[in-house]
Amino acid sequence: MLPDIGWAELLMIAVIAIVVVGPKELPRMLRGLGKWMSKARAMAREFQSNFDDMMRESELDELRQQVEDLKANNPLMDIKRDLEKSISGPVEDIKKSLDDPFGGADPTKTEAAKPESSSIAKDENSATKPSDSDAQASELKP
Repeated sequence: MLPDIGWAELLMIAVIAIVVVGPKELPRMLRGLGKWMSKARAMAREFQSNFDDMMRESELDELRQQVEDLKANNPLMDIKRDLEKSISGPVEDIKKSLDDPFGGADPTKTEAAKPESSSIAKDENSATKPSDSDAQASELKP
């Protein structure tokens, strides 16, 4: 960015500065020029650091957005949810069977064992009529 200034050009600038400004004012002018250059460098450093901070912030915002996108579109979380849903049905059935092992039947009441051949031999009319043992069992219920 800076033009190429060799030793010959620097010597020419120094001679012109001595002639124009004078030897007594030259040190004061060079000191002012040095202060002005230091202020310019400090401002350039501050601008660069602010620019770097803004870049880091924008990168962090982009990274945060990417992390949020990954969390929202995480296929492992979808699989986990699907597995939890598919397992919850059988687990609920197991919990119900553990809570009520007899399936709602009263274990204190036992039905008399009926031979299978007699139930096959019954006709439809007799199957719909309550038997004497069913009537007695219904009278026992509170």
